[in-house]
Amino acid sequence: MVSVTLKRDSQDRVNGFRCLGHAGYAKNGSDIVCSAISALTHTAISALEKLAGLKLKIRHNKKHGLLECSWVNDSMRVERAEFIIQVMILGLTDIQEEYPGFIKVIPS
Repeated sequence: MVSVTLKRDSQDRVNGFRCLGHAGYAKNGSDIVCSAISALTHTAISALEKLAGLKLKIRHNKKHGLLECSWVNDSMRVERAEFIIQVMILGLTDIQEEYPGFIKVIPS
């Protein structure tokens, strides 16, 4: 199962997320749940960099199914970052509803 957790700063604003685990829906290379999760999280990362203008700290470990993304919020970019993350969470929650037991979205 993949768990997705949001990280928040001291002002309760989202400043990162963490995905951990493997969906286990199908064999490596044909797991549609994993592919959907990857597409959403990687698109969010791209949007955070290119549309929100954030400098991201990214850590990943393919073997463990780890993807961590974090940033420092500033008043000029926090609204865009929140919107991008909410879109990502909306998509991930839809996947969770369609494929229960393979992904868990954990709001912080």
